[in-house]
Amino acid sequence: MELIITMIYTILGLAALSLIATAAAVYFSNKKINEKIEIAKRKDERMENQHTYVSI
Repeated sequence: MELIITMIYTILGLAALSLIATAAAVYFSNKKINEKIEIAKRKDERMENQHTYVSI
């Protein structure tokens, strides 16, 4: 009986760890994607500014 309880706790523990790991992976990948979007926005702004300088 104790073995079954131990196995259940082990499985629950592993499930919790995998959930935490998945959440962390999603969080960090979203962070990287957001950084790339920010960099792209900055490049767009620079390009727009270049056009204004050229037109003057």
